[in-house]
Amino acid sequence: MEEGYTLFSSHTTWHSEDAFINWTKSEHFRMAHRNAADNKRLYWGPPQFEGFAVVTGI
Repeated sequence: MEEGYTLFSSHTTWHSEDAFINWTKSEHFRMAHRNAADNKRLYWGPPQFEGFAVVTGI
């Protein structure tokens, strides 16, 4: 990470990967992100998705 920058992260839990993917294709997603470009000057570059799968039941 470059000095002088702050890493932002968020954490969500989804029922399934398909549920997450379907949300990213939804009208709700588009509405939630409709003004993202207004803050472009605040960001070093485009978002970089990093996802993790959790194994349960062990």
